[in-house]
Amino acid sequence: MRQAMTEARLWGLSIKGERKNPDNRDQLPYTLTCIGPPEKRLGTFKLDPLTHCGDTLYVNDRKYVVKKVSFCYKLDNGRYKMVSKAALCKEKARITAEEALKRMWEQGSVAGIEDDIDYDDN
Repeated sequence: MRQAMTEARLWGLSIKGERKNPDNRDQLPYTLTCIGPPEKRLGTFKLDPLTHCGDTLYVNDRKYVVKKVSFCYKLDNGRYKMVSKAALCKEKARITAEEALKRMWEQGSVAGIEDDIDYDDN
């Protein structure tokens, strides 16, 4: 087993789990922004390099769900180099409330409230 691993490295083949990034992209922190409304910057955090949509993050005792991840590249000596990472997230409590309101709207529970209001006071 050990011989096979040495040979794979000699031939330049990557072993599962081993990645080579010349621009140190795994060390870059993520800039987290909560897409409220209102939009609020949560800060800069060192997260797992494989953070993607749907991941749950805990920041200041609150749960956030990642909605979008973006990367910023810069052209440097003819090669693109990653210079920053950003993640847009939404608070889990807000997602739950929005889902409940959507279910109520689809069932017609919210529409019934407007039917009871009498706008003609003349």
